[in-house]
This record gives sequence, C-alpha cells and structure tokens, in this order.
Amino acid sequence: MSTLRDLTDSGRRVIVLVGPERDGTFIHEVMRAGAKGCLSCDEEPQRFADCVRMVGDGAVVISSDAAVRMAGVPASPPPDSKPHELTARQRQIAMMVARGASNREIGDALFISEHTVKIQLGQTLEKLGLRNRQLLAAHIANQGMLEDVEVE
Repeated sequence: MSTLRDLTDSGRRVIVLVGPERDGTFIHEVMRAGAKGCLSCDEEPQRFADCVRMVGDGAVVISSDAAVRMAGVPASPPPDSKPHELTARQRQIAMMVARGASNREIGDALFISEHTVKIQLGQTLEKLGLRNRQLLAAHIANQGMLEDVEVE
C-alpha cells in the first residue's frame, strides 16, 4: 500500500488489478490508498483499454466484480430497494463523483458552494447506505446510471 500511496501522492493515476483471491477489504484499502481504478485480472482487453482511458480522463473505474466484493452486496439490488430516492441535485452530484470530480469541481460546475456539495454528498451516501465516494461510484456504475460506463 505504501508504494500505491507514493505513486498517487506524486500525481500518478493508478489502476490496480485484482484476482479472485482478493476480498472486499483489500479493494477498500486500495481505493482508500488513492487508486483511481480497480479491475479484475480477467477483464477483456478492450474493456481494460476503455477503463485506462476513462481513468486518464479523470473518472474512477471499478469493475463490477470488484465493486460487488467491495460493497459486499449482490450484483443486483434487492427487489424492495429504491435506488432512485435521491433528489435531482443528489443524482447530479453522485454522477459527477462517479466520473471522478472533486467537491470543488462539482461546486464550480453546478454553481453551488463546496460546502453545499459536501452536505449533499453526505446525505446521498447516507440515503444509499454507503460509506465513501468509491462505493458511491461503484453503486452508480452498477445501477447503469452512467451512459459511457458499461458494467459487465
């Protein structure tokens, strides 16, 4: 993890490849250490190339397999869950987070303060029962809410 932190501290965008032996705890640690992507070792070559491009463009990318292990939930939401309970503004912010935007970038784009972004993001995480931005990005991708991101 220290090498990963060193790389991200020096401004590099890091994607970590994980095999089936890695659990959600490891994936959480990788993302907390600053990785911008976490992909399964068995990703298709084109999908891998697309993910590298997206990370280069500033997005956070997590393969569906890694996201499921990270979130510790089934690949599809339970039938009684309501993933769209978010307000329109919360959905906007969540999608921008999933694309890798910082609170400041989101605030600038939506003409709201960074503090307002932080409050809305906290409420969004609470509504969805998530703990951090990485889990939110995985959730948004899993729900198919990003048009240019495919989750397999």
